[in-house]
Amino acid sequence: MMKHLFKILIIILLLVGCSLKNDRPEVHGYVYDRDTKKTISEVTIITEKGNETTTNKLGYFVLKKEPSTKIFDFESGHDPKQFFIILNHPNFLSDTIKEETRGSFENVKIYYSIYLQRK
Repeated sequence: MMKHLFKILIIILLLVGCSLKNDRPEVHGYVYDRDTKKTISEVTIITEKGNETTTNKLGYFVLKKEPSTKIFDFESGHDPKQFFIILNHPNFLSDTIKEETRGSFENVKIYYSIYLQRK
């Protein structure tokens, strides 16, 4: 009986350990005009899942981490994990930022200084 309980406990721990992943870490950043080096407000930032935020008056934005939609994730660092964000503003050329890792995005925060070019 104890043998079976121990095996079940081990299986549960392995499944939980494999499933606690983030698709995208928390992302912070400032968006600047490439020429003037001044911050840009009202830049729309869109994630690969369609979530949006905009930069504030100081050109600052935050994207909260997005948990994985997978129930179980058995990648174990073998397949690259990636995410991207798109930046749009009516007076500037759009830009896309892509990040990739072979590890995990757990407990990671990414900070950017992004420079957009005027149209």
